[in-house]
Amino acid sequence: MAEAVHYIHLQNFSRSLLETLNGQRLGGHFCDVTVRIREATLRAHRCVLAAGSPFFHDKLLLGHSAIEVPPVVPSGAVRQLVEFMYSGCLVVAQSEALQILTAASILQIKTVIDECTQIISQSRGPKVLPPARPPPPPPPPRSRSRSRSRSSAPLLSAMSTEPAPASAAPPEQTPEPPVATPATTTTTTTSGGGEPPEHRALVLTGFGGYEKVKVQTRRGGGPRAGEVSVRVRACGLNFADLLARQGLYDRLPPPPVCPGMECAGTVCALGDGVNDRQVGDKVMVLARSGLWQEVVNVPAGQTFPMPEGMSFEEAAALLVNYITAYMILFDFGNLRPNQSVLIHMAAGGVGTAAIQLCKTVENVTIFGTASASKHDSLKESGVAHPIDYRTMDYAEEVRKISPKGVDIVLDPLGGSDTSKAFHLLKPMGKLITYGVANLLTGQKKNLMAMAKTWWNQFSINALQLLHQNKAVCGYHLGYMDEEYELIGGVVAKLISLYNQGKIKPKIDSVWPFDQVADAMRQMQEKKNVGKVILVPEAPKEESKKEEN
Repeated sequence: MAEAVHYIHLQNFSRSLLETLNGQRLGGHFCDVTVRIREATLRAHRCVLAAGSPFFHDKLLLGHSAIEVPPVVPSGAVRQLVEFMYSGCLVVAQSEALQILTAASILQIKTVIDECTQIISQSRGPKVLPPARPPPPPPPPRSRSRSRSRSSAPLLSAMSTEPAPASAAPPEQTPEPPVATPATTTTTTTSGGGEPPEHRALVLTGFGGYEKVKVQTRRGGGPRAGEVSVRVRACGLNFADLLARQGLYDRLPPPPVCPGMECAGTVCALGDGVNDRQVGDKVMVLARSGLWQEVVNVPAGQTFPMPEGMSFEEAAALLVNYITAYMILFDFGNLRPNQSVLIHMAAGGVGTAAIQLCKTVENVTIFGTASASKHDSLKESGVAHPIDYRTMDYAEEVRKISPKGVDIVLDPLGGSDTSKAFHLLKPMGKLITYGVANLLTGQKKNLMAMAKTWWNQFSINALQLLHQNKAVCGYHLGYMDEEYELIGGVVAKLISLYNQGKIKPKIDSVWPFDQVADAMRQMQEKKNVGKVILVPEAPKEESKKEEN
């Protein structure tokens, strides 16, 4: 006779388990992963995060115990979504739907994406009454006051049809100290006892449009030990500066802050212990931020002597763009003779530098994307196949000319373009991604564009790379600010190439500090061919292009 078998069921098992885990999370028990969003942190269980979000799942598969969420995501929205993974319920006010959608797109939580998209669509469309829905079960008494205060908010539920119990507020997190800006001037008084001299600086006063960058007056003292003071003659404007203005660049300290990663000028004072620079030396300067000023104090190791015959405008256009182009082409790309390269935004600063560097290698075929008005300039500079990305599918155009694709793709765009780039690679090809220009669609932050870009962001695992025989690399100069020896070696090679006449920065236009809004507009609207330069005073000879 067969032995009797008995079944024991735990009532509401999934909810009971999640409630227990959530209680442990709030108490700080058994949490094995840290989530960082800007300066905020929270602790959680990797099993819950991996089950609730493909973004977290992929990070955890790589063995991360601390996960950095992209800074474009509001920390409060991430905290709400983590609580949603534990409770199965999410309360979304109408005004919060776009922020929650952005965060959910990056964390790839499809249920929330679909529901928030519907909420936003309904709010923007004609006022049509939705079909009647059965009312949700009444909340437990402990969460009643919270439910009343948010009664008009839609309720999302993916894990349970019952409302989640109200949870205690998470413990406050101690914010991380802000990163010091390496190129700000000091505010100490001079040894003579008087106030330090004033100088003008461009200051980002808050995140937003062009008007957020203003000319202000500052007082600065002399250089500290190991530093030099530089009288700035020209500054470079970079795409990262446009992202920073909208709060999309995480290497810039919070406003008010002076932006600027590169400049050129003359050494005007030396700090103690500086022996390899002299007053009067013409130098190029590289820093994380703080260089859009008339006078800057910087560590001597972040300055590089200008080559003979180089103008200050050219010097301000060299470092960021050419270091980036050199390292992605040669260190990551291993560019060799007879190969082919696709360069996006080919008429911009990095694009122009990459074209010139490709020409230093024999028989390299260059594809370059840019608007049609810039194609003649691209052809003159050495682009064999310029492609108008506005009217053509660049992937199809490349395939028409080179059916197997290309050897190297330089991708500053992000989003779906990264996936297209990967599929354009030949076997043994290399994709180097170094930006997310698709995030920038207007003067101010566009949350819908951000959500779309992050949702379409390319993702691949090691096994797929193995089967494809391709490589994917990521490059961010802003995270190499302490690699002095590595960067110094690249700069030495670039100066040698300049002295040989093989590279020469191309200047699009020069703008005084007072016209910084026009300079940013020139670059953001993609009117530039080459580098946009800022100078403290209006140049004697107008070098800006006449507007048509």
